[in-house]
This record gives sequence, structure tokens and C-alpha cells, in this order.
Amino acid sequence: MPGSQEQIIEGKMSKLLDFMAKLGEDAEYRAHYIADPDGTMKAFGLTDAECKMICTCDMEGIKKASGVKDVYLNVHVPFYNDNNSK
Repeated sequence: MPGSQEQIIEGKMSKLLDFMAKLGEDAEYRAHYIADPDGTMKAFGLTDAECKMICTCDMEGIKKASGVKDVYLNVHVPFYNDNNSK
């Protein structure tokens, strides 16, 4: 059934995973994220809660929100530091 809760949840999980994959695969996008993490995450369509999980490197939250059993960071991406705080 279109719009069912299951499809909405799958869509949200996919969005978070798609964002993380794009950071790992696209150097230009990763540079944009490093320059403006908040703007990049919002432009991608992540929720405030998803942004906070990424910014604080909340691996348990990311695993729960994305539905994956384990999260591995293949590249160094600064998730949060004093330069990114507002």
C-alpha cells in the first residue's frame, strides 16, 4: 500500500544510508560537507535528529535509525568540532 508506515520507515532509512554512502564515495560532496555540514545535511533532506546523530557520531543512534547492524566509517569525515558549531 503506497504511503504505508513501512514504506515511510524504509524511505527514511534509505535517506540516511544514501547520505552516508555519498559522503564516502563522492570527494566533491564530502568537501562541501566539510565546509558546511549543517547546510549539506539539510539540503539532502535529513531530519534534525539524523543531523544530530551524524554530528555527534552517535553510532548506536545511526544503527537504529538506519536499520543496519554495524556502521563503519571508511573515510575520515569530521562529524563535529568547534569550527562547525554555531
